[in-house]
Amino acid sequence: MDQKNKIALITPVKNELENLEELISSIENQSIKIALWIIINDDSDDGSKEFLEKNVSTIKNVDQVRLYNLTSLDKNYALGSKYSQVISFGFKKFNAIRKKEKISFDYAGILDSDCFVEPDYYLKLIRRFQVLPKLGIASGVISYRVKNHLQYDHMPLRWVRGAVRIWKIECFDEAGYLVGNSADAISAALAWTKGWESQSFKEIKAESREMGIRIDFSYYGESTYTRYTPYYYILLKCILWAIKSGIRFSYTFYKGYNTARKEKKPRIKVDNKVKRYFKLVLWRNIIENVIVLKNYHILRKNKVVDS
Repeated sequence: MDQKNKIALITPVKNELENLEELISSIENQSIKIALWIIINDDSDDGSKEFLEKNVSTIKNVDQVRLYNLTSLDKNYALGSKYSQVISFGFKKFNAIRKKEKISFDYAGILDSDCFVEPDYYLKLIRRFQVLPKLGIASGVISYRVKNHLQYDHMPLRWVRGAVRIWKIECFDEAGYLVGNSADAISAALAWTKGWESQSFKEIKAESREMGIRIDFSYYGESTYTRYTPYYYILLKCILWAIKSGIRFSYTFYKGYNTARKEKKPRIKVDNKVKRYFKLVLWRNIIENVIVLKNYHILRKNKVVDS
C-alpha cells in the first residue's frame, strides 16, 4: 500500500470497557497502518477511561493516537444529536491536527467502539476509492452478534454504514459533517448533492453487537421524519419490513415517525438541495441502486471483486 494513503479515524467511547480490547486488536491487525486515531471518551464510568489511559501509548500499527476525555456533554447514552456532537468534536480535533502539523490525509472516517473490522477492511475500501473516482463515502457491511450466530445486515448497499464509514478527504472537506439527528444520512445527502457517490460493499466485513441493544427503534422513525421523508414512503417501507422481517422493528419505526409528525418535531436545517434529496427519496433510491450496480461492474472489470 502506498504510504500516501493516510487514514484518520474517529472513535467515540461511552462505557465500552468490554469491547475496547477487541477494538484495539482489530486496528492492530489491519493490513495497512492507520495514520491517526482520535479516541474520545465521553465521560465513561465503567473503567473505559482508565483502560484507555493505561493502554493508549502501546497501541501498535498506528502512527499517532490521541485520547480526549469529554465531561461537558449530556451524560446519557444517545444516538442522534449527542452522538454527532462527539463525532464532530473528533473531526474538529482532526482538522486542527492536520492544519497545525501540516499532514496531508487522504481519508477520514468513523469507527464505533463496538465495531470490529476485518484485517483488510481499510485496504479494500481504499482500492475501491482508487477505481471509482466519484466515490466519496464508503463502508463495508456489518454482521450483528445475536446469541450464538451472526445476523447479516440486510440494509441496502446504497446505504453507507455510519459506524464503519470513511470519506475521501476531498469529499469530507467539500460536504462536511453536520451535528444533529440523522447525521449519517445527512452527510451522505450532502455528498450526493455535491456530485459525490456513497455506498457500502457487501464483500467488506465488520462485526458488531446486536443492533439496537441500547436504543428504541422509534428513534430511527423520528429521525426519518426530521429529514423530510414523505409519509407515503414510510407506510410503504413499514409494510415491506413487516412482511420481510416481522412487526417489531416496523411498528416501532412507524410509531417514532408518526409521533414526530403529530408533534411537528423540528426538521433538520439544511439547504433546499438536501431537502429535495430527502423528499424525492423513492426516486433517489432507484438512482442510487443503479449506481451501485454500475460500480459493481466497474470493480469486476478491474478485477477488484470476483465475477
